[in-house]
Amino acid sequence: MKLSWKQGKHHKLPNISSSYVTLCVLQGLSAWAATSCSLLLAAWLNYYLSDNGFIKEPNQTYDYIVVGAGTSGCVLAAKLAGSNSKVLVIEAGGEPPWYSWIPLIAPILQGSQQHDWRFRTVPQKFAAGALHGNQAFWPQGKMVGGSGQMNFLIHTTGSPGDFDSWKVPGWDSQTMKNTLEGLTCWTKGNRVNATEKPLLKAFLDAGRACGHSVSDMDRWSDTGSFMASHNTIDGLAGQRWSTYLSHLMPAMKTHNNLHVLTKSSVTKLVWKRNKVIGIQYLDNDGRIKHVKATREVILSAGTIKTTQILQQSGVGPPHVLEPLDIPIKVDLPVGENLQDHLQVPLFVELNSSVSMNVIKMLNPRQFWNYMVHGKGALATSGIEGIATLTKTRENGKSSKPYGMLILFNMGSINADVYTSVANIKKEAFHRWFPKSSSLSQEGFVLISVCLHPRSRGHVRIISTDPTQPPEIDPAYLNHEYDVQCSIDTIKQGVELLNTDAFRALGAKLHWPTFPECGGKQGSDNQRYMECLVRTAALTMYHPAGTAAMGREDNPDAVVDPELRVRGVTGLRVVDASVLPRLPSGPPNSVLIAIADRAADFILEEKINIKK
Repeated sequence: MKLSWKQGKHHKLPNISSSYVTLCVLQGLSAWAATSCSLLLAAWLNYYLSDNGFIKEPNQTYDYIVVGAGTSGCVLAAKLAGSNSKVLVIEAGGEPPWYSWIPLIAPILQGSQQHDWRFRTVPQKFAAGALHGNQAFWPQGKMVGGSGQMNFLIHTTGSPGDFDSWKVPGWDSQTMKNTLEGLTCWTKGNRVNATEKPLLKAFLDAGRACGHSVSDMDRWSDTGSFMASHNTIDGLAGQRWSTYLSHLMPAMKTHNNLHVLTKSSVTKLVWKRNKVIGIQYLDNDGRIKHVKATREVILSAGTIKTTQILQQSGVGPPHVLEPLDIPIKVDLPVGENLQDHLQVPLFVELNSSVSMNVIKMLNPRQFWNYMVHGKGALATSGIEGIATLTKTRENGKSSKPYGMLILFNMGSINADVYTSVANIKKEAFHRWFPKSSSLSQEGFVLISVCLHPRSRGHVRIISTDPTQPPEIDPAYLNHEYDVQCSIDTIKQGVELLNTDAFRALGAKLHWPTFPECGGKQGSDNQRYMECLVRTAALTMYHPAGTAAMGREDNPDAVVDPELRVRGVTGLRVVDASVLPRLPSGPPNSVLIAIADRAADFILEEKINIKK
């Protein structure tokens, strides 16, 4: 069966017996109903997809080559193409599947052979006790749109103190505030309405009762606050508002000087002395090919792949490159300073019909509401509320944000799906989420996050074969601060559940009964709480820092304040790997701002060269 797309060529309809239908059947919907809903959704969503600008073979030379069509790469490519420069975007994956545009469904892409890099960490010594082999799965988008095509769509801007703490010229809080406010990438984003969401209202009322401020998402402050979640979702169409849709797709339709090459994996950089003049890549058939860049190559392949490409190309520390006999072009600490946010999700049971669950989600009216009006559960990410937490110091002033609470409105969780994508042991899962088998269960997941972990790990290639994944060791919870920070954040969440707002909904927190954590569960047992964090903490999907920006005299910096790789010409890095320190919240919107500024740096240099 084929459908005619509104723009571009005809494309075959995606296989409707794929992961979405499988999920529906697993969750209790009949195969016939699941297939019918999928057909209707496919027809509706195909309207938005276009292949204008996609190419099968690139030119020999471009002005700029952007490696990676993820969150940052899409922004960069669009802005550079608008300057009449010849731009090639090269992406290892293909176009995203149609269901990735559905906010609530897209996370099932995690673990996909086709659309996820499927990275995993080495066994963790101090964390990941509930995971098979103590190894965390690290989903990373392998498609146009990158991880922004499969994330949970939380829009946060960080706090002023985040950027001032970087101590990098040109990246202070005022500059970042101006950049973030000037972007349009989330203008179609929608904010959850507390008046229509009783669970969110309880969350905000509980925060107020515990002495926290309740504010609008747009405020810019280092003080903590409870707020309705602002999501990067098109509020009119109810679809994912990624930078593929907001930036790259319009540019592809407008600029014939912008080419996008998919299913082509960059393996290393091409050099002329200390200048990068192009890339080497493997095409879809595994053939080695080359493309030249007359101005710059910009790596936007994400923290893991950017690090791998740099190290494979001789940019990195000697202790990584010399054992592999890779000639060192530049000795830089590429791959060090790896950091990630950790989350501890806990299930809260309710006796009131105020939450989302599988039975409600798969009601045919939900599909109709989504297709006709772009509304309903499918038009949400499930994230309804967030809170940044601070502490009161001895001088009476508040600290910078240290923790975050996230309200995920979902009462029933599929054990097969969740354990598969997160590598969780089945026995641990059932001790963690004891009522997961009920498709009509009322409840929510309260997620606690330590915002500024002090543990640092690394990414290192272990082979000269570019198809072999690197060694990923985030060194989770190596620093005691991270454990106590997580415990303090969980305790703040427990305090919320003891307020009248949540008592009225019959809220009951389920403490996981992990055998290794002893028999006495609860926030007043320090031993149990530490064991809980070391057992149940999971990745928040925010790896960063392996090519950190910094001053020229900073030995830990890989790129300079304009994101040029030190000691190299013709090469920049623009993705999460340049973050010296994670911001106070999911970094997606911050990365968009960074990419926008990076494009300005590049175009300003182009103008100066012409002068």
